Amino acid sequence: MASIKVSITEVQQHVGHLIRRAERGDLIEITRRGKQVAVLLSATAYASLRRERSAFIDAAEKVRRRMGVDALGIGDANFEDLRGSDAGRLEEKTKRHRGRP
Repeated sequence: MASIKVSITEVQQHVGHLIRRAERGDLIEITRRGKQVAVLLSATAYASLRRERSAFIDAAEKVRRRMGVDALGIGDANFEDLRGSDAGRLEEKTKRHRGRP
């Protein structure tokens, strides 16, 4: 996929050609006085951008089902003792720097 920059004047003169390039997958950056003001892209690329994205938790659950993670018998109970209940732990060097024992 190529990306090209064209001025608004060039778009007006070559709109048909630029649309065909966008249909083939090129991104057409449209500029006014050298600054990007718009992008011409294919309807397929636009639909992909507009597509609803699933929430992270939904995507994670989908991966778990696809990989059969539940069949492993691993659950929250397996991770309960991995971390203490305190708010956080400071490394010894950090404690000394802050004047803590």
